[in-house]
Amino acid sequence: MSQKILYILSGLTVTGGIERYNQNLVRTALNAGHSVDIVSRNDETRMFDNIRIYSYGHISNIVWRKIVFAVIALWRAVFFKPDLIVCGHINFSPLCYLMSILFKKKFIVLTHGIDVWNLKSNLKTKTFKRAHLITTVSSFTRNKIVKQVPEVKNRVCILPNSINSSVFIPGPKPEYLLKRHKINNQNKVILTVARLQKTEGPKGYYKVLDVLPEILKEHPEVRYVLVGSGDDLDNIRNYVKEKNIEDAVILAGHTPDHELPDYYNLSDVFIMPSKKEGFGIVFLEALACGKPVICGNQDGSVDAVLNGETGILVDPDSNEEIKQAIEGVLELSDDTRHSMGEHLRERVIAEFGSKRFNERMEKCLRAL
Repeated sequence: MSQKILYILSGLTVTGGIERYNQNLVRTALNAGHSVDIVSRNDETRMFDNIRIYSYGHISNIVWRKIVFAVIALWRAVFFKPDLIVCGHINFSPLCYLMSILFKKKFIVLTHGIDVWNLKSNLKTKTFKRAHLITTVSSFTRNKIVKQVPEVKNRVCILPNSINSSVFIPGPKPEYLLKRHKINNQNKVILTVARLQKTEGPKGYYKVLDVLPEILKEHPEVRYVLVGSGDDLDNIRNYVKEKNIEDAVILAGHTPDHELPDYYNLSDVFIMPSKKEGFGIVFLEALACGKPVICGNQDGSVDAVLNGETGILVDPDSNEEIKQAIEGVLELSDDTRHSMGEHLRERVIAEFGSKRFNERMEKCLRAL
């Protein structure tokens, strides 16, 4: 049955895993025939797939942005008259709980990983308990939630990220990226795509930099491409300089979404040995492009690679395991790499494609 759904989101059009997750949610609802209304705190764009976004990222003062965001969310609830309120982040749960009471509507809280691994705020925890349904991206994060708030055990629904298989498609190494980064076809490319924030150290890119000098001794043709931007970029540059691996490391910076599939296709192996990943949509994107994936075994990444079925799990604190995993992939024959790529793409689409996401979302909605 068609519903009117009001989305209260942190972001929709800016680049990031949570934003791509939100895009999947909204598009799935639209394709299922639901009506949607969107209020976003951080977007500067005002349109998404011909849908108006009530967005306030252009307000530079954070306090004022929060105030306007809350007021507009209440205003949209009055005029849109939703059947369901979707709270895109636990930080918004007090506001969504208030709206739920005022307008006598059910509300869902979306959780993504580290945002709910350590619930300290009494107000957020109390309103979190009042949610009619909680979705999360991995069984790892679900267990974290239930351990802290046992009362919600039967109201947590796992709704993992989805991959757009029509965008992330295997292909040859793009000529324009080879020229841009002065890479030739003899080079083997290791790739990481991540936010390069100081708070994101657990993403594991420093660990890759640590083992790179040893890898280069056996594989001098290797290049490590690190895609992303953030306040950790200068520290990374200095670290690369200290290790004397400047010729082998390419800091690609911020990359527009339309170039991301090309970067995956530029690579021979994707790695992100993280320790605080709620799920990791980048793993799905790499797999959909037929690339071998290496990830940590201590967080939600385990779910993304189906407990090791579609990716190599390593101890993110072990330089030796990381090094061996990378070298193992680099030494694969072209034929093995090709057949492996076809299998990886087929498997990730079956488990995380749009059809599977739709099925999981409808199951969650039925649970209401």
